[in-house]
Amino acid sequence: MLAAGNFPAHRTIRDFRAFHLKELSELFVQVVRLAREMGLIKLGTIAVDGTKVKPTPAAQGHELRPHAQG
Repeated sequence: MLAAGNFPAHRTIRDFRAFHLKELSELFVQVVRLAREMGLIKLGTIAVDGTKVKPTPAAQGHELRPHAQG
């Protein structure tokens, strides 16, 4: 059993991350580079523009009138 069932407090984890921010940032970059070299991930650009689009009545769950048959 890891840590004998003891769990660190949220503040302990927060303080650890703050104290080791530079080292953890460098480690994260190393892990991402290694994963890319091993072909586990693909890196690219993701763009999010925040455009607001008003939903259509169909998307809101309302039924639309049936089209006239003719």
